Amino acid sequence: MLNLFFSGRENYRGFTSKRIKSLFILIFILCISITALFSEETAGLRKDTGGAYKGINYLNDKTAAKTNSKMKNFMFLAYGTINFGEVLYYPYKPVTGDYTQYTTAFGPNSPVPYDFSFSFGMGLDYRVTRFLSIFFDGGYNTWKMLLAEKDGYAYGEWVAEATNWTNAVVGIFTMDTYYYMDTTSMRLGARYIVSEGTLQPWVGAAGGVYAWEATIGNRDEGLKYGNPSSGFSPGYSILAGIDFVFEDTVLRLYGDYESALGNPQFTGLLENYPDAVFSDTAREFVTGLYKAGCAVGFKY
Repeated sequence: MLNLFFSGRENYRGFTSKRIKSLFILIFILCISITALFSEETAGLRKDTGGAYKGINYLNDKTAAKTNSKMKNFMFLAYGTINFGEVLYYPYKPVTGDYTQYTTAFGPNSPVPYDFSFSFGMGLDYRVTRFLSIFFDGGYNTWKMLLAEKDGYAYGEWVAEATNWTNAVVGIFTMDTYYYMDTTSMRLGARYIVSEGTLQPWVGAAGGVYAWEATIGNRDEGLKYGNPSSGFSPGYSILAGIDFVFEDTVLRLYGDYESALGNPQFTGLLENYPDAVFSDTAREFVTGLYKAGCAVGFKY
């Protein structure tokens, strides 16, 4: 069997690169800056009459009735999602049973669902009119797929290709081995709110940039095979959901479709073929393609 090339036993926390961590910090700074900017803008629209606060109208909405209550156009959100999708191309997957039955398994690999995927983050939503809002959000996304079990073998089309179609099996693995994708995203988008009231259905779209890092290894043990791959990719999303509005608090349930595509490339996965390059030419979704999310918002 082909041997694995084990690239060091460095002990690191997670597989997220410094680049992704720095980008996540930048998201937070941008959120604070945008909050301050709009707070100054809306403050200029407020007028006091006889000591009583007179509410502001939505921008560009001349038909909105003025009220004596404070109308809060800004909302801060914290969200989390469970993601669904498939890994389209991968170096290998676990052998079940007798490995000799897989040595000539040269056929193409079929897509495999994620073992687990989730995301979380924060955002700002600004209500421009009664039925239109713009938003900016940023978050962390991750998914993983099991490639091989500890003390077991794995097989795949790429292994066969890297060995000039002489063998499709690789092993033995010293640990449970996963394909990880860790991504930080920043998006700018708009929502159309269908109706007002306690229940507010909406649809929206967003575009943004995604900084991703792909790694093969076991993050619980802080170990990896080969070299991580990283990059930046543009992408868009289509969203739909419903807001449950309770005065200054909002509970949001929504769906999020689409993601950016990345092209991970790994070297050093095979000891006998150190120059073999795994290149995900099919391109991989750097976040889950389908997301079911929940968010809590606070208006101010």
